[in-house]
Amino acid sequence: MVMRAHSPKISFLIAVMAILLVTSSGQVFGVDKEKAIEPLNLAIIWHQHQPLYKNAATEFYELPWARVHAAQEYYDSPLILTGHPDIRVTYNLVPSLIDQIEDYGEITSEERDKGGTYNFIGATDPHLELALANPAELTEEERETIEEEFFWINPYPLDDDGDDPYFF
Repeated sequence: MVMRAHSPKISFLIAVMAILLVTSSGQVFGVDKEKAIEPLNLAIIWHQHQPLYKNAATEFYELPWARVHAAQEYYDSPLILTGHPDIRVTYNLVPSLIDQIEDYGEITSEERDKGGTYNFIGATDPHLELALANPAELTEEERETIEEEFFWINPYPLDDDGDDPYFF
C-alpha cells in the first residue's frame, strides 16, 4: 500500500476541524462532557520545512517549493487560525526555509535594474522565470515544461473511483 502525506493545508484543516469538534460538541470521543474527568489538552506543532533548493554553484533555485508553499500554506495556515482565537498552535520554521523566504523577498540592485516584476521579487526559480517570460519568446521545450510542471497537484482530491484511501 502506498501512503501519501496530506498537503500542509489539508492537514491543518483536518486538525482545526477535529479541535472544533472536540471543544464545541457535547461529547468528547463518545464520552459525555459532563462525565469527562479532565479536559483534553492537545499540542499542535506544525513543522514547516523545506530543504535548501538553491544551487551553491549557480546561486539559482532549482525547484520552486519554498516560494510556492510560502505563497500558499505558510500564509493560509495562520490566516485560517485567526478565525479560531481559542486555538493555540506552535509553528516550527526551520532556518533553511526562513533563509529562502527572505531570499525571495530581498530585492538586489541588479534585480531592481531589470525593472517590471523584478521590482517586487528577489530570488527566482525555473517556474518563476518561465512565468515571467514573454509568451511569444518561449521555446517549444519551455512550453512543454509549463504544460507538464505548472499544473502539479496532489491527485488524491481528484479520485472519483473510490480506490484512494485519502480521498474525502
